[in-house]
Amino acid sequence: SQVKLAEVYYTVKNYDLAIKNFEPVIKNKNDRWYTKNIYNLSWCYFQTKEYDKAVAFALTSYKYSKIKKYENVSEQSMDALDYFFVFSKRPDEAVAFHIKNNTDPASRMEHFVKLLNLSQKFISSEVALQTEKPARAFCLKIKDYSCLFHMSAFKLDVYKEGKNY
Repeated sequence: SQVKLAEVYYTVKNYDLAIKNFEPVIKNKNDRWYTKNIYNLSWCYFQTKEYDKAVAFALTSYKYSKIKKYENVSEQSMDALDYFFVFSKRPDEAVAFHIKNNTDPASRMEHFVKLLNLSQKFISSEVALQTEKPARAFCLKIKDYSCLFHMSAFKLDVYKEGKNY
Protein backbone atom coordinates (compact mmCIF):
# COMPACT_ATOMS: atom_id res chain seq x y z
CA SER A 1 0.00 0.00 0.00
CA GLN A 2 2.92 2.35 0.63
CA VAL A 3 4.12 1.82 -2.95
CA LYS A 4 0.67 2.74 -4.28
CA LEU A 5 0.63 5.82 -2.09
CA ALA A 6 4.09 6.82 -3.38
CA GLU A 7 2.90 6.31 -6.95
CA VAL A 8 -0.18 8.47 -6.32
CA TYR A 9 1.99 11.25 -4.90
CA TYR A 10 4.26 10.99 -7.94
CA THR A 11 1.26 11.17 -10.29
CA VAL A 12 -0.04 14.33 -8.62
CA LYS A 13 3.51 15.76 -8.72
CA ASN A 14 4.04 15.82 -4.98
CA TYR A 15 7.54 14.42 -5.31
CA ASP A 16 8.64 15.08 -1.74
CA LEU A 17 5.83 12.90 -0.37
CA ALA A 18 6.51 10.32 -3.07
CA ILE A 19 10.13 10.17 -1.90
CA LYS A 20 9.06 9.82 1.73
CA ASN A 21 6.89 6.86 0.78
CA PHE A 22 9.36 5.17 -1.60
CA GLU A 23 12.34 5.34 0.76
CA PRO A 24 11.00 2.87 3.37
CA VAL A 25 9.81 0.55 0.57
CA ILE A 26 13.27 0.19 -0.98
CA LYS A 27 14.68 -1.15 2.28
CA ASN A 28 13.03 -4.47 1.46
CA LYS A 29 15.48 -6.15 -0.92
CA ASN A 30 13.38 -9.32 -0.92
CA ASP A 31 10.61 -7.62 -2.87
CA ARG A 32 10.49 -8.70 -6.51
CA TRP A 33 9.63 -5.08 -7.41
CA TYR A 34 12.66 -3.67 -5.58
CA THR A 35 14.24 -2.53 -8.85
CA LYS A 36 11.07 -0.84 -10.10
CA ASN A 37 10.63 1.00 -6.80
CA ILE A 38 14.23 2.25 -6.88
CA TYR A 39 13.77 3.29 -10.49
CA ASN A 40 10.63 5.25 -9.58
CA LEU A 41 12.46 6.84 -6.66
CA SER A 42 15.22 7.93 -9.03
CA TRP A 43 12.64 9.83 -11.10
CA CYS A 44 11.30 11.48 -7.94
CA TYR A 45 14.78 12.76 -7.20
CA PHE A 46 15.14 13.94 -10.77
CA GLN A 47 11.90 15.90 -10.47
CA THR A 48 13.17 17.56 -7.29
CA LYS A 49 16.41 18.48 -9.09
CA GLU A 50 18.54 16.19 -6.94
CA TYR A 51 20.31 14.85 -10.00
CA ASP A 52 23.19 13.10 -8.27
CA LYS A 53 20.74 11.08 -6.17
CA ALA A 54 18.75 10.31 -9.32
CA VAL A 55 21.91 8.95 -10.95
CA ALA A 56 22.79 6.84 -7.90
CA PHE A 57 19.36 5.23 -7.64
CA ALA A 58 19.07 4.64 -11.39
CA LEU A 59 22.48 2.94 -11.36
CA THR A 60 21.29 0.76 -8.47
CA SER A 61 18.10 -0.19 -10.31
CA TYR A 62 20.19 -1.05 -13.38
CA LYS A 63 22.62 -3.16 -11.35
CA TYR A 64 19.96 -5.13 -9.49
CA SER A 65 17.94 -5.67 -12.68
CA LYS A 66 20.64 -8.12 -13.72
CA ILE A 67 19.61 -10.39 -10.82
CA LYS A 68 16.86 -12.76 -11.93
CA LYS A 69 14.80 -12.53 -8.74
CA TYR A 70 14.00 -8.87 -9.53
CA GLU A 71 11.97 -7.24 -12.26
CA ASN A 72 14.22 -6.20 -15.12
CA VAL A 73 14.09 -2.44 -15.53
CA SER A 74 17.57 -2.20 -17.04
CA GLU A 75 16.38 -0.65 -20.33
CA GLN A 76 14.30 1.97 -18.53
CA SER A 77 17.19 2.69 -16.17
CA MET A 78 19.57 3.07 -19.10
CA ASP A 79 17.23 5.57 -20.75
CA ALA A 80 16.74 7.51 -17.52
CA LEU A 81 20.48 7.65 -16.89
CA ASP A 82 20.95 9.61 -20.10
CA TYR A 83 18.81 12.41 -18.68
CA PHE A 84 20.13 12.12 -15.14
CA PHE A 85 23.79 12.28 -16.17
CA VAL A 86 23.18 15.23 -18.49
CA PHE A 87 21.24 17.19 -15.90
CA SER A 88 23.95 16.49 -13.34
CA LYS A 89 26.35 17.89 -15.98
CA ARG A 90 28.22 14.58 -16.34
CA PRO A 91 27.33 13.37 -19.85
CA ASP A 92 30.82 11.93 -20.29
CA GLU A 93 30.01 9.46 -17.49
CA ALA A 94 26.92 8.39 -19.41
CA VAL A 95 29.07 7.66 -22.45
CA ALA A 96 31.40 5.59 -20.25
CA PHE A 97 28.37 3.79 -18.78
CA HIS A 98 27.11 2.81 -22.25
CA ILE A 99 30.56 1.75 -23.40
CA LYS A 100 30.81 -0.56 -20.39
CA ASN A 101 27.24 -1.84 -20.14
CA ASN A 102 25.44 -1.54 -23.47
CA THR A 103 26.42 -4.41 -25.74
CA ASP A 104 23.87 -3.74 -28.50
CA PRO A 105 25.61 -1.56 -31.13
CA ALA A 106 22.40 0.04 -32.42
CA SER A 107 21.15 0.83 -28.92
CA ARG A 108 24.53 2.16 -27.85
CA MET A 109 24.69 4.47 -30.87
CA GLU A 110 21.15 5.71 -30.19
CA HIS A 111 22.14 6.51 -26.62
CA PHE A 112 25.29 8.30 -27.78
CA VAL A 113 23.27 10.47 -30.17
CA LYS A 114 20.63 11.12 -27.51
CA LEU A 115 23.34 12.14 -25.03
CA LEU A 116 24.91 14.52 -27.50
CA ASN A 117 21.57 16.15 -28.30
CA LEU A 118 20.60 16.44 -24.63
CA SER A 119 24.02 17.86 -23.79
CA GLN A 120 23.72 20.45 -26.50
CA LYS A 121 20.16 21.37 -25.53
CA PHE A 122 20.54 21.50 -21.75
CA ILE A 123 24.23 22.31 -21.20
CA SER A 124 26.09 23.72 -24.20
CA SER A 125 27.45 22.95 -27.65
CA GLU A 126 30.96 22.89 -26.20
CA VAL A 127 30.05 20.20 -23.68
CA ALA A 128 28.26 18.24 -26.38
CA LEU A 129 31.39 18.33 -28.54
CA GLN A 130 33.50 17.24 -25.56
CA THR A 131 31.07 14.37 -24.96
CA GLU A 132 31.28 13.38 -28.61
CA LYS A 133 35.03 12.72 -28.37
CA PRO A 134 34.94 9.55 -26.21
CA ALA A 135 31.88 8.29 -28.09
CA ARG A 136 33.69 8.78 -31.41
CA ALA A 137 36.87 7.15 -30.07
CA PHE A 138 34.90 4.10 -28.98
CA CYS A 139 33.08 3.85 -32.33
CA LEU A 140 36.43 4.07 -34.09
CA LYS A 141 37.98 1.46 -31.81
CA ILE A 142 35.27 -1.10 -32.55
CA LYS A 143 35.04 -0.03 -36.21
CA ASP A 144 31.34 0.86 -36.00
CA TYR A 145 31.07 3.01 -39.12
CA SER A 146 27.38 3.73 -38.69
CA CYS A 147 28.12 5.16 -35.27
CA LEU A 148 31.02 7.19 -36.68
CA PHE A 149 28.71 8.56 -39.35
CA HIS A 150 26.24 9.71 -36.70
CA MET A 151 28.99 11.27 -34.62
CA SER A 152 30.25 13.18 -37.68
CA ALA A 153 26.74 14.29 -38.64
CA PHE A 154 26.16 15.60 -35.14
CA LYS A 155 29.48 17.45 -35.10
CA LEU A 156 28.81 19.01 -38.49
CA ASP A 157 25.35 20.16 -37.35
CA VAL A 158 26.87 21.81 -34.28
CA TYR A 159 29.45 23.60 -36.40
CA LYS A 160 26.82 24.68 -38.93
CA GLU A 161 24.61 26.02 -36.17
CA GLY A 162 27.50 27.99 -34.74
CA LYS A 163 28.60 28.96 -38.26
CA ASN A 164 32.08 27.63 -37.44
CA TYR A 165 32.54 25.43 -40.50
